[in-house]
Amino acid sequence: MKNVNNIESLYLEECLKIRQEKLRRTLDLVENDRFANDNLKRISQLSLFYSSLQILIIKYSYGINKEELKGDIDNVIDYFDRFWSGDKTKVFDGRDRLELNQYRLEPHIYLVWALSIAVLLDVEETKFNKLVFKISEDGVKDKVLNFLSSYYSKNYNAKLIEGYEKYFEIPRMYLRLKNIIDNNSKEECEKLIREYLKKDWYNSYKKFNGWYNSHLLSPEKLSFAGYWAFEIAAVVKLKGLDDSKFRDNEYYPKDMLPYEV
Repeated sequence: MKNVNNIESLYLEECLKIRQEKLRRTLDLVENDRFANDNLKRISQLSLFYSSLQILIIKYSYGINKEELKGDIDNVIDYFDRFWSGDKTKVFDGRDRLELNQYRLEPHIYLVWALSIAVLLDVEETKFNKLVFKISEDGVKDKVLNFLSSYYSKNYNAKLIEGYEKYFEIPRMYLRLKNIIDNNSKEECEKLIREYLKKDWYNSYKKFNGWYNSHLLSPEKLSFAGYWAFEIAAVVKLKGLDDSKFRDNEYYPKDMLPYEV
């Protein structure tokens, strides 16, 4: 499952150990309110969501099965529900810090992954809706988030006009995935996903600093967790696609879908 050939189990163990210790220290600071200012406190609180999700992904890379990961996604959603804040995740433009209804790149990616993994792990509806509610509360209109959020509601809006006004890296990054989502031909979707995984998926994350090529860094950099196209697997599940022609792609988290959809 470790989708970079030269990644050893001991490396993943060290990554996991370091991240868990970082989360423990941050949680101690948060629970005991040991911060010089409120801004640092809120950044640290949000990092608990990021760190808990990274820990889950490392465990998946290491080979932990779906059932054991369900406790981890519960922790991820709990930290998200407690500490996600639009003023730390949305784009604020210019000197006047005009609030735009779009997320910055890093929180957007983590939210896509969290929603996708929640879909793949069949998180119960009340917990899943904690993710969905925050997106609605933030007023962010994004087709990928909207599609993933429809797991229980089934109310995906194919005609949704996205809310991007500036900084279009996110809509460019997910353009091919959005085209797959809106394609009604299962056969074409399966073909498009196969090509996307083979040629473009990994490179589409090139501007996600600290993630791209993170397997080349030491565990202390807290960067590598695994390269997994969770959002693609979630789309496969939601659209009921046949993944047999791309199931063995190195980035496809096939153990999240151990059955014919």
